[in-house]
Amino acid sequence: MCDDNIRSAYNWFDCGTSHCSVDTAYANCMGFKDPLCRRLRVHIAGDEIAEVDCRQSCLNASIRWVTSNHVNIPGWYTIFDLGDIYDLIVAKDWMAANLHIIDHKTSILHLLVPDWTNWQQGAHRLSTTIMISMVGLRPH
Repeated sequence: MCDDNIRSAYNWFDCGTSHCSVDTAYANCMGFKDPLCRRLRVHIAGDEIAEVDCRQSCLNASIRWVTSNHVNIPGWYTIFDLGDIYDLIVAKDWMAANLHIIDHKTSILHLLVPDWTNWQQGAHRLSTTIMISMVGLRPH
């Protein structure tokens, strides 16, 4: 039962998924509004499944870790049946705009910031430092 709009979610960081998604059951429980409806062409592992009607909701997901700090992941989330495995998938559309690396073995997302301490004139690449690390919660 959801009494307010704050609830834990099982999340996954997926560089292969084009758009952030939220599970249908999770969206219904949270009372998401669906102001945008459109057709979605679904591809899974290269196979086109079908064109389906989908809903999208503007969501400001906030991933929190043990120190109570958090990272906001705002955007349009496609409300999609994720099979109750994950509640939230953070995908390429968010990752493309945020410097990061992912340790796929542990499902840890590291957000990076530029590190100017070792910058040298004529260098081709800027060093980065991990600003925040977040663990994707395991599935149900």
